[in-house]
Amino acid sequence: TVYMLDGTPSPKTIEGPNGFVENVYTSSWEGDVLVTTITGPAVTLVERRSLEADGTMKVQTTLTMLKGKPAPPAPPGAEAPMVLKKIG
Repeated sequence: TVYMLDGTPSPKTIEGPNGFVENVYTSSWEGDVLVTTITGPAVTLVERRSLEADGTMKVQTTLTMLKGKPAPPAPPGAEAPMVLKKIG
């Protein structure tokens, strides 16, 4: 996966269960936040990445499914969001 940090779209073809599909990654900075929009044939995923004061990376993900409907919330009891922490 190639992330162009200047807003230039970067296509990536992957093989899915129904054949090959192309996703397009578009990344740009909003202040100290790297915003990446991943557009595919059935979904749009927006990832907002930033570093916290303690060195952890905060990732906020918004998934929009077919016809603009947001993805359903995680079911009760689902695992907490993943947290990545810089070591060293």
